[in-house]
Amino acid sequence: MTVEIREWTVQDSEHSDRLAQFLKQFEQASREVKVDVEYARQRYLEMKKRGVAHDLVAEEDGILKGAIGFIVAPDLHENRMVAIETFWFVAPQYRGIGRELMAAFEKRAKELGCNRTAMIHMVDSMPDILKAFYEKNGYRLVECHYVKDLA
Repeated sequence: MTVEIREWTVQDSEHSDRLAQFLKQFEQASREVKVDVEYARQRYLEMKKRGVAHDLVAEEDGILKGAIGFIVAPDLHENRMVAIETFWFVAPQYRGIGRELMAAFEKRAKELGCNRTAMIHMVDSMPDILKAFYEKNGYRLVECHYVKDLA
């Protein structure tokens, strides 16, 4: 059987925490990522219902192998729509499907009226490999993102 890439729907989100549970694996890939399954499922569900958040999943025989999530929003500086990746994770044993997920993300972004996409990566999760991958696929580094937790 081949891997199917499809949109994770509002109905999927309402009836299952499978995608959020899958993302718990991302915690192992980066010390910066923590996933509260119920919180994540509820936030994405709310944003999906408003048409802001979207998720694409790669499945085979009902097994989630990878997923990419993104939000769609107007650019704050010029008249364009942007699809901004919020997570992109492929289980280590299925890493070959990452490019297929990215292609599906770009295609879906165009269908949603976006004319720009933005990808992120965690500084402690394969930064050199992802930098080369992004650049090979037409992306360019635009900014660095710094985070500070406030007490």
